[in-house]
Amino acid sequence: GESAVVSAVLEDSESKGRARRLVRFLLTTLEKEGDVVEMYSAGFDDSDRESDGDDDDGKEELESAREEDEGCARVRLSAAAGLLKMSRQRVFRSAMRPKEQLVVLMTAQDALPDVRLAFARKVFHGVMARRLNAMWLCALAFMSIDPDKENLDRAREMLITAVRAMRSRLPSSPPSSTAAAEAAEAADMLTHQPEIILASLVWFVAHHPDFEEDKAQELDESRSYLALFFDALLDSRDFASFLVQILQTIATECGGAGHSTKARDGVGGVDADDGGDPFDAGGGSREVVVARVGLEILKQKNSGKKWDLSEYKGRLPLPRSMYPAANRAAAHAAKQNGENEDEKLREVRNAPRAAGSTAGSNGGGGGDGGGGLVTGLMGLKAPARGKDGAIREWIDQSVRVAW
Repeated sequence: GESAVVSAVLEDSESKGRARRLVRFLLTTLEKEGDVVEMYSAGFDDSDRESDGDDDDGKEELESAREEDEGCARVRLSAAAGLLKMSRQRVFRSAMRPKEQLVVLMTAQDALPDVRLAFARKVFHGVMARRLNAMWLCALAFMSIDPDKENLDRAREMLITAVRAMRSRLPSSPPSSTAAAEAAEAADMLTHQPEIILASLVWFVAHHPDFEEDKAQELDESRSYLALFFDALLDSRDFASFLVQILQTIATECGGAGHSTKARDGVGGVDADDGGDPFDAGGGSREVVVARVGLEILKQKNSGKKWDLSEYKGRLPLPRSMYPAANRAAAHAAKQNGENEDEKLREVRNAPRAAGSTAGSNGGGGGDGGGGLVTGLMGLKAPARGKDGAIREWIDQSVRVAW
């Protein structure tokens, strides 16, 4: 039935508008705890509310009745499953922003244990079959506070299995001819590692409906979400520094004024001989608060272990829809850096030739003149096409040789 509805919408000439309306309807269904026929809302019209607080008690009773009703539970699960299917189609994805995705993810914390586990299995099988984006695995992390031990154990097993499957699918790239090309390929490979999900998880945890309440409890639940996720990822400690870099990128670029920009230049934002704490992050937005919690957890897990926290350099891309301001600022900085590099090249081209450069360029003498410049530049092997990072490094090397 879910597939038939999706197909019918996609075949319609006005599919985009219909897609938005269908997504909104299913999201509203989840927000109403599946009570699509309003079986448990009689007698609570806004115009009849009293101010003595009795209506709040009644609303809680009705909400509890919706959550425990078997029919409403099936409706909630069907609505969440339908939204998962829709997320596979571009026309529906455009109507599901991060806040809408979070509403779907909250099914992993449904009032009924059977609904929670059934939803988790749908997410797991969808990711394993490559039909769902790996971002949906955040639902399994949300089950870290599941009061049902069997559900928690299943969620942990599914998350570990999914992480290992993602790693095993990554192709082993042959060694590159240049260090620059190898660095660019390594950076690209990182964006396909399961660790990249962490940026999405931080955003979802930061915007969880109970986040403010959780802050009053010292973020115990937020810590639990992140800890379960880290436990599944740190089976291979080779990528521990990658997790640190993701969190430091969020802490730096979402923290506003008062944050050092050094984190963009290296893991943890601390030089190897700086003596600073690579796990440190200041306060700031909700995302920064969660990133800071994640850094504290990793610091505890790092105790007594040797992790290389300066292995991966450069800025990591954050999900555009979740971190628009940070991405705009990073794009502006990258543009300025590119303009600076172009200016350096123009200065090299326009600089007057040293004495003997003409002779050097024609093959005679000119040890430090043009002949040395040409020889030096020709000695730099150009990177393969399509490797932007490698090309940029090659340009930097060329400028250094030219100077």
